[in-house]
Amino acid sequence: MNSYLNFEQGEISIYLAGNALTNLQLSLGQAEAIRRDKRHGAVLYINTSFTTRRFLSAWREHISSTEGIYSLDCPLGELLGEFDEIMKMVEKHNIRQIIINNWEYGFKDSRRKEQAIFGLQEFLNKGVSVLVYAQSNPEKTFAGKIMHGGLGKLSGLSISINDLTKRQKTEEKQDAIISEDVNLVANEINDLDTLQPHIWLEDIKEPIGSVFSVTESGIISQKMVSKHLPMSNKNRKLLAEYEKLHGKSVLPGESYRQMFDRVVGIMIAEEELVEA
Repeated sequence: MNSYLNFEQGEISIYLAGNALTNLQLSLGQAEAIRRDKRHGAVLYINTSFTTRRFLSAWREHISSTEGIYSLDCPLGELLGEFDEIMKMVEKHNIRQIIINNWEYGFKDSRRKEQAIFGLQEFLNKGVSVLVYAQSNPEKTFAGKIMHGGLGKLSGLSISINDLTKRQKTEEKQDAIISEDVNLVANEINDLDTLQPHIWLEDIKEPIGSVFSVTESGIISQKMVSKHLPMSNKNRKLLAEYEKLHGKSVLPGESYRQMFDRVVGIMIAEEELVEA
């Protein structure tokens, strides 16, 4: 999702994703994107709603390294009581972003929630961004305006409210279009195999390298090659991993096949860089 890194530093940003499980998945995806970007500084991820076992399972699925990211497994309803510990972690690890995965489950009552809302100001004054995932009607929730219900005064202090449910519907439509493109490419390959078997076999015999390479200085550069990367299960998985972190990747005027070669090429080059 391209909006993962679009937030204002040192402010409160709210993300509405529809339900607790989606909040967990998308907030972890954002944490990983920020961790990888590195320009935004260290991340503190706070789990407020899921059991430790379930949280760690999701963490392993989305977070590829512990470099630049820390977690706090908060007991259900006790987020306010963890503020002192959070501040210690902010100062010790130079945390620049705090992500809270399910705001509603952080408090046992409205009094504690209101205290926590005003307590967030201490983190903002240190230039720390607070990225909050919550459940609320996006059509009736506005940044800078106090709302009734779960968000209350938090929305009044926020700089932006992001409707992720609308984006999910858009991405589902894009997935359907991409799926059609994949089937079309597969059919074209099958037709080529049937009509020109001798040419196709020659192509298979030749090694197909990455469309990207890694220089000695660690810079990823594009190779000028004419062959496409194979649409294998491994390469499709690399594309899925990339889009989980960064959103859909087709550039204006770019075909699905061109996007596949470009994105998978980058992922392969990054793997080679890590292994080196």
